[in-house]
Amino acid sequence: ILDFCQAHNVLMGMEIDDLIIDVPQKHPSHFWHVPIKGQIEELMRKVDFITASTQRLKQFLLPYNQQIYVLPNLIDLNIWGQAQRDQPQKARQHADTVLIGYAGSLPHIYDFEPVIPAIKLIQERYKEKVGFEFFGCIPEGLKGLPGIAHRGIIESYSGYARFLRSLNFDFALAPLVDNSFGQSKSNMKFLEYSICGYAGIY
Repeated sequence: ILDFCQAHNVLMGMEIDDLIIDVPQKHPSHFWHVPIKGQIEELMRKVDFITASTQRLKQFLLPYNQQIYVLPNLIDLNIWGQAQRDQPQKARQHADTVLIGYAGSLPHIYDFEPVIPAIKLIQERYKEKVGFEFFGCIPEGLKGLPGIAHRGIIESYSGYARFLRSLNFDFALAPLVDNSFGQSKSNMKFLEYSICGYAGIY
């Protein structure tokens, strides 16, 4: 496709949302990206321009291509606004219990490794006064522990928006490991949690 576009003077761009040329070894997606890293790097060098979701990601990609434009991620108000109308913020049912939640896909299990000890400590110290609810993925070290619930991911993004809005977290978590991959991430969790009215711990 790239050769065809170049031969016919067709501009070709590449959209990148993650630092897919430097996926950490412990990350669940590592084994998918390592075999094609060379192809990705070749594409980045040959396309006419790249769009990246963050300024930090752009800095990591500049050695491959100087024509990089930052297009920040946004949320679709048609979807999230509808989620607000469908699921108005509920009154807290148990004023003496704090609900801490997380919503995210399987690859983010890797980001929870540094946080697991803190979650266990909070659960042991406060017991029934604090509950944790994981929506999507849950780290192995937390499965089955008392006070920690888990629900599966919803494939439909509009369904995900409605469901996340309905959970009524007091706090919502969004940990990231501090490396080049994590530093390149966008603020999607902040946008999603904030429109739901959740106080985020990032």
